[in-house]
Amino acid sequence: MRCMKQMPNMLMAGAAGRNRGKTEFLCRAIRAQSKLRTVIGIKITSFDDADGEVLADQMKSKTYRSIDGDFLVTREEPGADNKDTHRMYSAGAEKVYWLRTRRSALSDGLNNLFQTLETDGLDPLTACLVVESGGSRNFIEPGLFFIIQERDDELKPSCAEVAHWVDRLVNVSGSGWDILPEDLIFENGQWGYKEDAAAIVLSGGDSRRMGQDKSVMPVHGQPMLSNIVEQLTPNFKTVMVSGAKEKYAFAGCRVVEDLEPDRGPLMGLLSTLKESVHELNFVTACDVPDIHMPVVRNMLREIGNYDAVVPVLQDARKQPLFAVYRKSVAKNIEVLMTEDKQSMHALLDTLNVHYVEVDADWYHNINTQEDLDRYEKKRS
Repeated sequence: MRCMKQMPNMLMAGAAGRNRGKTEFLCRAIRAQSKLRTVIGIKITSFDDADGEVLADQMKSKTYRSIDGDFLVTREEPGADNKDTHRMYSAGAEKVYWLRTRRSALSDGLNNLFQTLETDGLDPLTACLVVESGGSRNFIEPGLFFIIQERDDELKPSCAEVAHWVDRLVNVSGSGWDILPEDLIFENGQWGYKEDAAAIVLSGGDSRRMGQDKSVMPVHGQPMLSNIVEQLTPNFKTVMVSGAKEKYAFAGCRVVEDLEPDRGPLMGLLSTLKESVHELNFVTACDVPDIHMPVVRNMLREIGNYDAVVPVLQDARKQPLFAVYRKSVAKNIEVLMTEDKQSMHALLDTLNVHYVEVDADWYHNINTQEDLDRYEKKRS
């Protein structure tokens, strides 16, 4: 399996076909963010090894033929015409780069692009990047990845092969897009947009196997709970933590205390669902340090008429504490509580659940000090 470069600081967009407003969408995102921070624009043009000159003729541009080798990275300059990179400058980008590459050399071309950014004093992993590309999603996991389409578009092959990773298919019509570029957020070094849903973090119980409260264990230089909340905040309209208000005030979001103490995660879920103002609620335990938003967004999209969407890892383990629940599930939990049933799996037995298989490479569950040590080693 190909190893993806994690770049939450990157907004990436491709298009289902030509004339879908992809460049304008990205330029408006640049214009909005450039009022607050330095933004770097990047255009990536890839083509099959044998069709460089054919593509050049189709696009009426001789620049595609100027590649001396498999790829070429250029530092673009401002211009007054309608060239895509000039439009990025006009929108407010501080610097703009253009990578032209044969498709077979895209990975090497991307590495060279990032080396060029570093040479120019930019950190590719922290700079606010706006990237026009679809195929690069094969090698990079950005903070947000959109494919812009007209409704019922048939995706072109280069987009179809990465469509399963899309955070959102953005529909365009005569009145514009169904997501406004100005509503996108760059916060804590990552791109996001707020789902019309709540994110709930269950702060955890006694953490017996860890020997101490997992929610305050240091991850990436901060308490694990803070690390999780920081990832969720740009992506949800509401973020809540289940637990004691005084203990978890440091999380910087709403803390909801259990209606009845010492009754496990099911009571924490019940208490927060009753307080939620959203129909859909993503729930995670406080010991999952990496929130993989493509999986979360897919679960939100897959809810349909189900009560819940629960991922199943490759080893067939169900993950009810990394799942999406409707607010109405609170009624089922109340019944279980009267029967003194406190198991999450007992709850699933009462629901109409949609189980989705997910790639578990990103998933880490920290239960012991050894788990934490392995996680930190893998991330270093």
